[in-house]
Amino acid sequence: MSNLKMKRAKAYRNTAITEIQLLLNFAKRAESDINQYNIFKARFSDIERIRDEFDHQNTTIVDLKLQDENGDISLEDTLREGFLADYYCVKARYNNFRN
Repeated sequence: MSNLKMKRAKAYRNTAITEIQLLLNFAKRAESDINQYNIFKARFSDIERIRDEFDHQNTTIVDLKLQDENGDISLEDTLREGFLADYYCVKARYNNFRN
């Protein structure tokens, strides 16, 4: 397994996780603060790019791990589940704001 490729993929994946968590925090605060709502609305346009980046990097990590005989991808599955939970929560909150 390429250590440099793995390190890069993990770093980029972690950046996507941080970005979706920040977006979720803005969404939560936007319910009571119009300034936070405006920031959330401006940043929401990045949500698909964030998801695509996470998916790409997570898939890269899974592929690299599966090249090993005992490639354990349970952490990647757990991180993907958590990421998607945040992603759909952000989308739901955005839809609630629009209605």
